[in-house]
Amino acid sequence: MKSSGNPWPIIMQLLIVFIIFSICYKFILPRTSIYYRYVFYEPRIGVYLTERDVVMVSGESFRLGLRTVNKRMTFSSTDFKVAFVNKLGKVTAYQPGLAFIEVKVDGEVLRCRVRVIQLNHTSLSLKVGESKVLNIKGVLLWESYESSNSSVVDVSFRGRVVAKSPGTATITAKAKGRSIECKVTVIDRVEDEFDKKK
Repeated sequence: MKSSGNPWPIIMQLLIVFIIFSICYKFILPRTSIYYRYVFYEPRIGVYLTERDVVMVSGESFRLGLRTVNKRMTFSSTDFKVAFVNKLGKVTAYQPGLAFIEVKVDGEVLRCRVRVIQLNHTSLSLKVGESKVLNIKGVLLWESYESSNSSVVDVSFRGRVVAKSPGTATITAKAKGRSIECKVTVIDRVEDEFDKKK
């Protein structure tokens, strides 16, 4: 029975798929949180970090450690402007963005993915009828916003804050499992005009 066709197109397709997979595995996958939630990437059995994927708010700190004993290790950050790490493994979040904390031990390198987020406003003072837009820097999708008192301040799912009546309220912004608050004070337009005349 004769061959049904030329095998080269199939070989070329498989080769292209392999190249795309290799590129994704080497350059794209290691920058995602999925890669750091599982241990299949760990270079050595029995030596692993206490954290692999961390979301931090600007100003926060935590201690990154190694679950092993009697090992010398050195810490470094791929972007110290986003997250800085000292020689003892204390990681401090500075500005929104993505950084990797690298820990060298026994000639191997372990990595912890750190995403830093920040709310563009932590406090607002608005007049009745005014609005502002809240935004979580460092996150592209899946934010949510909630007002503690919607009769004073209302907030849309996109973060637009609208002052409705005099008073105070707290807007809670959530992303990546973290919450950030913005305190909002609303004053009446009449009161504001009166204060200006004083």
